[in-house]
Amino acid sequence: MLKERGVVTSIDNQFITVKTQRNNSCGDCAANKSCGTGSLANVLGRKYTEIKVTSSIDVELGDTVIIGLNEQYLVKSAMILYLLPIFTMFIMAGSYKYLSFMIDWQQSELFIALAGITGLLFGLVIVRIITTKMSKHYQPTIYKIIKG
Repeated sequence: MLKERGVVTSIDNQFITVKTQRNNSCGDCAANKSCGTGSLANVLGRKYTEIKVTSSIDVELGDTVIIGLNEQYLVKSAMILYLLPIFTMFIMAGSYKYLSFMIDWQQSELFIALAGITGLLFGLVIVRIITTKMSKHYQPTIYKIIKG
């Protein structure tokens, strides 16, 4: 379970908005002083993220809460987000190459690349559709109230 601490900023009929502070691991690293990433993180400061969550617990504005998301959902969505467009890109490029060989079309690398880009865009559209449907079922939830 991935857990994060946040503060309730708004409550409406369906969702509760929780403001969380983005953390980086640079503060715990021994090379923090000499690392460019750590220096950049110190200059930019800490940013806040607002997350819409569901809850079966009654919360009030200003409550500090622990929100969580099951790791399985995160892994599934990452696999879909990264692998599906690449897979469709290779399928489209390979299909064009195979069809052009079988039907005696012109086998230009440009056309193969265009077929691959078309497959990539098609995969991104499919990812958008799938993640929109998944987001309705895989919402972070509030697990407990730290301070009221």
